[in-house]
Amino acid sequence: SNDNFVFISNNVRGIQNSNKRNKLFHYFKSNFFGSSGFLFLQETHFSEEDERHWRNDFDGELFFSHGNKKSCGVAIGFYGN
Repeated sequence: SNDNFVFISNNVRGIQNSNKRNKLFHYFKSNFFGSSGFLFLQETHFSEEDERHWRNDFDGELFFSHGNKKSCGVAIGFYGN
């Protein structure tokens, strides 16, 4: 079994753009493949309507604290086992 457990915190300065979001999620997945952990994202700049897209793009569970597209917002992701 893999005993790695990773915590990642990142100020993303907005990831509304799907290309930026997909690159970011791909980076996490490819660099921490086989690990389990938490992903803490700050300054996400998203709204409740965007949740579905984010959940489709992320390979794990995501929880959100929204505002509007002009407020910062945060997301916490759980991935792996």
